[in-house]
Amino acid sequence: MRPRSVDDFLKRNRIPYTTLLHPPAFTAMHAAAASHTPGRCFAKTVVCFADDTPILAVVPAPLMVDLEQLRALMNAQAELPSVALGDPGDPIEYLKALSADADGREILAILLEVLESGFTHVVAGTSEELYVWPYFAEYPLDALTPQQLVELFTLLTAADYEDMKSYGSYTFFRVGIAPDGRWLFFLAGD
Repeated sequence: MRPRSVDDFLKRNRIPYTTLLHPPAFTAMHAAAASHTPGRCFAKTVVCFADDTPILAVVPAPLMVDLEQLRALMNAQAELPSVALGDPGDPIEYLKALSADADGREILAILLEVLESGFTHVVAGTSEELYVWPYFAEYPLDALTPQQLVELFTLLTAADYEDMKSYGSYTFFRVGIAPDGRWLFFLAGD
């Protein structure tokens, strides 16, 4: 159950919302699934600290605020997903080292943005079949439509795009998932 102060804030600021009843759930994503609501349309409250004072933040349900939470997901598979073209050692520590902040939240934001973009199904019907996010990682950059370029610019800058065009391919982060649901990679590079 959300605190009454959240309701008051939403009403006071004329932010539309809907209250959905659902069976007890331990995570916001489980509550979203129980109410047959896409996780991206569900919100959760998270306790944060501002000047040593606890405050509530309302964030999208799928938003993770701790890169360590990915470790359990990675370890649930027989083979860890690739996070580097070589051997990175501990994948979570590697991702944290790539992030501009020590906790890896920048990398989580990138992962979230990549997964919120569209995907493409590649080499269907073969042993190499997989789903890749963002879809434009598999397309020639100079063939993207104006609408696709706007989508691309949600992930990177126009300067990054020009660099990639010079290189000849998309080189920013991408995610690959096998048809059986195995997470194969979260990589940057070609």
